Amino acid sequence: MSANNDATAYEQCLRRSLAAILIDCGFQSSTRRCLRLLQAALEHFLSQVGQSARAYAEACGRTQPVLGDATMALVDYGVTVSSLIDFARQPRPAGTGGQQQRQQRNIPAVFGHDWLAEAALKRQSTAATSDRRAQQQTDRPNHIPDHLPPYPRPHTFVSTPAFRLRRCH
Repeated sequence: MSANNDATAYEQCLRRSLAAILIDCGFQSSTRRCLRLLQAALEHFLSQVGQSARAYAEACGRTQPVLGDATMALVDYGVTVSSLIDFARQPRPAGTGGQQQRQQRNIPAVFGHDWLAEAALKRQSTAATSDRRAQQQTDRPNHIPDHLPPYPRPHTFVSTPAFRLRRCH
């Protein structure tokens, strides 16, 4: 029966945290069905991050994940850790939230959807700064993320023949 009470306490804590996030984002109210759906999505996201962190720990030969493993797992899911830290450090007014406060704060995209818009803006800003860099950015296909290095120039490729040259006497 203690495990059931613990699960109920975890669900209640997650529900309250989710409600605080929604109020902080500017929502005034929500239906129970919507809250349950968001709670299930957040619970699934947190469990996936935990599993990824554990996989990183096991790949390094550890049995328990450390902060670096959790950070790498969050980065894998598209969460910008620095924006998450900035968001956690911001002072919050008690019980009020609005659109104006939302625009003033940098609210991170927890589920990783806003990184596409950020990447597009970053691609536009880097294209305007340098002609050479702009050439490399425009040559890159859209499905390749910006955090990967650019393709090397073709003249730098090392050509290794796939067959053996015959010696003629």
